[in-house]
Amino acid sequence: MRVYWLDANVYIQAANGPYPFDLARKFWIFLDEQLQAGRIRSPRLVFEEVTDYDDFLAKWAKQRRQLGLGVTANRDFQDCYTKIVNYVYANFAQHHAEEFCRGGDGWVIAHAMAMGDDGIVVTHETLRSAKGKIKVPAICDVFGVKWINLYQMLRDLGFSF
Repeated sequence: MRVYWLDANVYIQAANGPYPFDLARKFWIFLDEQLQAGRIRSPRLVFEEVTDYDDFLAKWAKQRRQLGLGVTANRDFQDCYTKIVNYVYANFAQHHAEEFCRGGDGWVIAHAMAMGDDGIVVTHETLRSAKGKIKVPAICDVFGVKWINLYQMLRDLGFSF
């Protein structure tokens, strides 16, 4: 079964943009269903990023931690993360590498990477970036990890309003 590993920006931009909780309930119900089915997941650091504030998204996420929001890394994920960190520090300026490794981006990639063809990263980031900033899609490409945006995931999983 394919598992979609969601980056924090997917949740944050959805809640603050096209899918606010009060107008797009069906979207959030759909995410609930996909979490329960095991089709979408997020690593622990992504959970921490989306629960950093005292807002509706944080409350929503906290209620879903046991469903797959906040997955703890096992040995396979940790091994993949180590490869990613080594690559990032070897190929980018230290301050950019530190910024990348501080958040959940590397963990999202590591979790998908450990699953092989069954793991897909979902992010709103693109390959276009500010000079030196490390983007999720670029690191995915280095390690052969498939990445898509939220809208492609919604199409893949058959979501509609």
